[in-house]
Amino acid sequence: MNNIQSEVTTKSNLMKVYNKARLARVFDPKRLNRAFGIIQSNSTRLLPDGRLDVNVNDWHMATISGCDCEDHKRGTKYCKHIIAAQLVFKAQRLAVTK
Repeated sequence: MNNIQSEVTTKSNLMKVYNKARLARVFDPKRLNRAFGIIQSNSTRLLPDGRLDVNVNDWHMATISGCDCEDHKRGTKYCKHIIAAQLVFKAQRLAVTK
């Protein structure tokens, strides 16, 4: 279990947020699935300043609105790293409101 699942929120909250995003159809389904896979893997770290440190093939820094990956630089509004950061942020908020 990575630090996002153990320190920020539970798998249950992540699954709830993922399912809400899937049903809302806000994000491309393939990117949403990849983002959820990133969170579930041991390749993510939530930093104290709220950024998500993602290691898929190489390290990327993502926030809920920006990322340094090539996909985002080419103009994709929501790359898989940003979606992952948004899912974590929303799951964290869900955990706090309980």
